[in-house]
Amino acid sequence: MSLLRPELVEALSHVRTSGKAVAKELLGPTAWGWLRDRSGRASTRSPLSSLDAVMADAQLEFSKSEEAGRQFLSRFEFESEPPGGDPFSPAFRDAQLERYARVSGRPRYTIDGEFSGITAESIRARPYPYSTGSAKVVGDYFSLLGFVLRHLNTGPGRSLVEFGPGWGHTTRALVALGVDVTAVEVDPAFCGALSDVRATVVQSDMLSFQPAKTFDSALFFESFHHCADPVAMIGRVRELLAPGGVAYFAAEPITDDFAEPWGLRLDGMSAWSIRKHGWLELGFQTAFFHELLVRNGFDVTRHSDPNVADARLIVATVKR
Repeated sequence: MSLLRPELVEALSHVRTSGKAVAKELLGPTAWGWLRDRSGRASTRSPLSSLDAVMADAQLEFSKSEEAGRQFLSRFEFESEPPGGDPFSPAFRDAQLERYARVSGRPRYTIDGEFSGITAESIRARPYPYSTGSAKVVGDYFSLLGFVLRHLNTGPGRSLVEFGPGWGHTTRALVALGVDVTAVEVDPAFCGALSDVRATVVQSDMLSFQPAKTFDSALFFESFHHCADPVAMIGRVRELLAPGGVAYFAAEPITDDFAEPWGLRLDGMSAWSIRKHGWLELGFQTAFFHELLVRNGFDVTRHSDPNVADARLIVATVKR
C-alpha cells in the first residue's frame, strides 16, 4: 500500500512529466514544501550575502566525504534578481556575466577560470570519479556515460568533435570504438592527460576553435553550460557540422523549470563551483534551448532515462 495520499502520488507524476508548476498548483504551498524537502530538492533560499558562510560549512562536509558535501549543498538555493530583456541579445549575455562576477568574487569572467589547477599526471593516476573515493559516484557516472554512448550515432571512421572532454573517459571510449575524435579542451592539464590517446587534441576554448574541416557530429557532455556565449556557440556548432550532421548535448542543465530563459545557476552545488573554482555554471529552459536550435537550422529530439541520474540528451540534427 502506498503511504502517500492520492494527490501526492499525482503530484509526483506531474513532477516527472510536466514540471513542478503543476504539482505546486495541485498541492498548495504547504504540501509542496513538504514534498520538496523530502525529495532532496533545495529547501533553503538564501541571500548572496550568506554565500561565504555556507561555503565554509560545505568545505567541512566535503572533508568527510563527497556525498556529505553534495548533500549539504543540495539544501541551498541562492537569490539573485535575474536580468530582463531579450535572451538572444548580447545585452542579456553581458548581464549574466555581471552576475557571475558578483557570485564568484572575481572582477569578470575569464577563460582561465575553467582551469582545474591539477596536473596531467594526477589526472591519469586517479581521475574523477575515482578520485572521490565513492563507489556510488563512480557507478552513477559510468551509468550516465553508458546512456550517452548508447544514443550516439557514430562509429568507426566517423568524425566527431568533442567539446570539453575533461577527464577523457568519453574520448577514450570513442577512440577505442574507432571514431575519428577531435577533442577541444581549454585546460592544458586535461590536454596533457590525453597525450596517449589516438585523438586530435586541441587546446582552445569552444568559441575560439577554428577547424579546417567539418564534422559528422559534435558532442557536449556536461560542458556546454560552461560556454560564456551560448547563443553564439550554437551558431558556431552549425558551421562546424557537415550536411546532415548531429550535435549532442548530454547531461546539460536544460530543464522545463529553470527560472529564466538561460542564466547563472544558483543551487548550492553550482554556487560552490562558481565561488570556489571560478567555473561558469549556466542553466537553460528547455523551450529557450529548443528555439535557439531551431533558429540555427536544427531539428530537435530528446532522450532520457528515469533510472539514470542526469540522463538527459538533446539531439540536434542539421536540416537538409
